[in-house]
This record gives sequence, structure tokens and C-alpha cells, in this order.
Amino acid sequence: MTSTTFYSPFVVPLPRKAYEIAEAFQKQHQSNSQKARQVYLNVLAVYAVDSYCELMGIETDLEACDSLDVIQQTGLNIADLELRNLGKVECRPVLPRETEILIPPETWSDRIGYLVVLINETVKQAIILGFYPACNPSEMTENLSFEQIQPLELFIEYIHRLELGFNFFQSLDLVTETVKTRLTKQPLTAIITQLERIYRTYPKEKWPYAGGEFLASCLPAQGGMGWRGGNREDNLNHEDWQELAAELLNKLDKIWNNIVWGNNVANQPLPQPMINAEFNTNPPKFISLPEWLQPNQIQLNGDFVALESFLENLAENLVFRYATAPRSRSAETEDILESVTGIRQFQLAEYPLALVLAYQVNTEEQRTIIARLYPNGEDSYLPPDLKLTVLEDTEVVFLEAISRSADNWIQLQFQGKPGEHFSIKIELGDISITDNFII
Repeated sequence: MTSTTFYSPFVVPLPRKAYEIAEAFQKQHQSNSQKARQVYLNVLAVYAVDSYCELMGIETDLEACDSLDVIQQTGLNIADLELRNLGKVECRPVLPRETEILIPPETWSDRIGYLVVLINETVKQAIILGFYPACNPSEMTENLSFEQIQPLELFIEYIHRLELGFNFFQSLDLVTETVKTRLTKQPLTAIITQLERIYRTYPKEKWPYAGGEFLASCLPAQGGMGWRGGNREDNLNHEDWQELAAELLNKLDKIWNNIVWGNNVANQPLPQPMINAEFNTNPPKFISLPEWLQPNQIQLNGDFVALESFLENLAENLVFRYATAPRSRSAETEDILESVTGIRQFQLAEYPLALVLAYQVNTEEQRTIIARLYPNGEDSYLPPDLKLTVLEDTEVVFLEAISRSADNWIQLQFQGKPGEHFSIKIELGDISITDNFII
């Protein structure tokens, strides 16, 4: 079996104040309905990200946002939010059923990253889906696919790196003082952001060249000559810039190398009666996933029920308004994908939970299974340290995700072949429940 681990997005209730401010700006542009709608969604996205940052302990400055200035709104499609001492993030709104994320060119050059915000006006909520880190502006495009978006957990790691880099540049280190002296016209946050990009995307042996090229590019060229011409407003040649970049990035490496980019471990059905796992002592039974594809089958094997039946009886748990059948975002299989999804409702200790399990046929010899775990009561968040595990042959750990206190759901995805066995175990403390399956 092969796997892909997904991290959970973040649900943010949009307060009345956010709507009032968005509507006020919308009225300022009422002569242009398209611009008015654009501004309205941009402002909601900014306030959603601001709420998320507040919960994460990231300081913001709404007064420094160009997106909340009516003059800037008129000529630009922007949704920027200032993070103190770090720079601007762009909060790009998307609507349900949109398939791409618009990144306007006016946001390419001075953003430390992009956060993608799903706006659902029906339930007055926003969902922070993930983020896209800063890249070389010359490589940006106006449209990103959802497959390019990174999970929010990496955004926190990314911000931590930038904070450490900023603190390093505030020191009296000789290398940082040299850089700041030579690049006085370049914002410090922009320098740190691009150095982090080089550190993250280039192998170590390429740091001197890529870093030197970037540092030299921060100076205006004389007579139209660029970096390779070596004729800039400075007496350093390209070898000097490379040496300075290598020394700088090696020092940053000592600061950043303990921050793992993309840790594989995620910090990370109502008609049926509730099952208390503490007393679940029934002998193991195997659920045949291919039988889920039988036509007109409503009641599924085991303790699962069909998704449609579950949603028909759903109470007002807003988290589950987004619990439609989770589908793979694989471009190769999107058009031919078949999917059947079942939901199991159960309880661990005092926590009601629901497991959403999707079974997808990709090719004759490949199946995709997605397991997603939700809270199923009044609380919108999972209990911390709730463990979702996929086992091979009922005993060997294959994949694992562990919830944090701010997780709305956690998910695991993997591929297998017909006839393979696996188990899904859900565990909280010393209480657990396990289901066994045949692909």
C-alpha cells in the first residue's frame, strides 16, 4: 500500500463585525458590482485569517493592511494581512465548487505567503484550507491548483522560521550587519523570506549561487546590466556575493535545521445506535469494501451507514456541513473516479465521534481509501491526542495521525490492491476501537 497524509483545515466562525466591515466597503464600490463583490470576499478572508492568527498567537496589524483601504481596493485585487515583524500574507478567498485559486499579479512581489480561505456565506463560516509559501516572483502564476497548497501545520513551521530569521538579523552578527549595510533599500522581511525560500528549495551546494544571485539582485543595476554582468551599484563581484550568501545561509542553517518541513505524523452514522468503544468486545469481523459498490445498497457492512442517510438525519453540527464524500485530488483519476462513502458513529470515553470512510476505484489494480475522523457532538474540535491509525494485516502500523486541540478533523489516505487486508484503529488514552477491512 502507498499513502498520502492530509492535515486538517481550520474552521473560523465569521463574527458579525467582519460582515459589517465587509458590507461597508462593498457599498463604497456599489457602482461596480464585480469590484464590490471582490472587495467583500477579500475583506472576509482577511478577517478570517486574522482570527486564525489570533488563536495561534501570531500578532497582526490590521491598520497596516492595504486591503482595508478604500483607495487601494479600487485599483487592486488584494487581501493582505500584516504580520508584525514578518511582513504581509495574502488571504485569497475561494468559493465552494471553485477549482482554482486566483493569485493576482499585484500580490506577487511583497508577500511572505498565501493563505487560502473558503468562504461559506450560508453558515457564516470560513475554512482556512492551507497555504502557499513565497516563491520567486518570476515563477508565480495567476492560478494555483488545490494540489499545490500546503497544510496549515507547515504554515506554523514556516512562520517560526521567519521569526527566528528576523531575530538573527536583529543581532550584531557581522554577516547580517554586512547584508543590512549593503542592502539598505531592501525591506528586511523580504530578504529573510527569500533566503528562507532558497534554503528550503535548493540543495546546500546551490546555496552560494542562488543566494548570491538574490542578494545582488536587490541592488539596482547600472546601465541595464544584470547580475551576470556584475555591474551593479556595489563594488562586490559575483564571487563576493556568493561567499557572503554561503556564510549567511550556513549560519541560518544552524538556526533552522531543527524545524522539520513536513513532518509525516499529523499533529495530525445517525440511524445506527451509538457504540461505546470501552465495551466493544465483539470478535473481529472483516468488511468487504468492494461490496460497497453494489447498486442500490443503502445499509453498508458492519456498523457503517451510507453518507446520504447520515446527512439526512444530521443535526446542526456545522463542521459536518463540509463532510461530503472526501475525494482524491489526483489529476489522473478525477474524471473516472467512483466513490462510495460510509460513516460510522461511535463514542470514545465521553467524546462522540464519526469516522468517514471513502472507497475509490482508480484502476483495475489500484484502490484509494480515505479515512477522516470528525467530532460528532456540539464541540467543533476533536479532543487532543486522539489517534487515527491504519494497520497492515491488523497489527503493523502503516499510517498514523494524532489530533491537536484546534483540529476540526484528521485524515489519512492510502492506496491498495484488491484482496489486501487493513485495519483502522481509533484510540484515546487506553480506550480504542478497531475495524478490519478487505480491499
